[in-house]
Amino acid sequence: AAFAAEEQPAMAPLPAEPFDPARLLQARVDSRARVCVRQNYYSVPARYAGRRLPVRLSATAIEVLDGSRVVARHERAAGKYAEILVLDHYLEVLRYKPGALPGATALARARAAGTFTAAHQGYWDAARRQYGDAAGTRALIEVLLAHRTVPAAALEAAMTRAIEAGVLDAQA
Repeated sequence: AAFAAEEQPAMAPLPAEPFDPARLLQARVDSRARVCVRQNYYSVPARYAGRRLPVRLSATAIEVLDGSRVVARHERAAGKYAEILVLDHYLEVLRYKPGALPGATALARARAAGTFTAAHQGYWDAARRQYGDAAGTRALIEVLLAHRTVPAAALEAAMTRAIEAGVLDAQA
């Protein structure tokens, strides 16, 4: 401690801005709306397909940026060849291709993660019975898009009430 006190007058002051230990990389978004970072694949919103975007790589997370805005954030995958997909990143595409949702890998990942709940499945099943497969799936996609602005618990309660009331219009 005495040594540090003696050296203190000769030391420069700490920088005003905090040090960011993350590495800044560039990655191309592939046709499946994923960036490959350290041999793992992470989803980004589908509108970025084909673009080259900066990626902040830290010890625990990756962030994909568009300018200064974070457009995707994922926990960093351990190992190699993992595919980390978020269903929300594909909703704008699925709105126009609702038939792709049942077999979507991102849907399977959302189910496994618990973000696509029994309430979602119940609403989807009821909406497809009432409106047909394509229109019912589009109604579910509208509900999934609402997750961006409405708390998940509120939407799950609304879906459950919609099923009970038989009013499955996504706007309602």
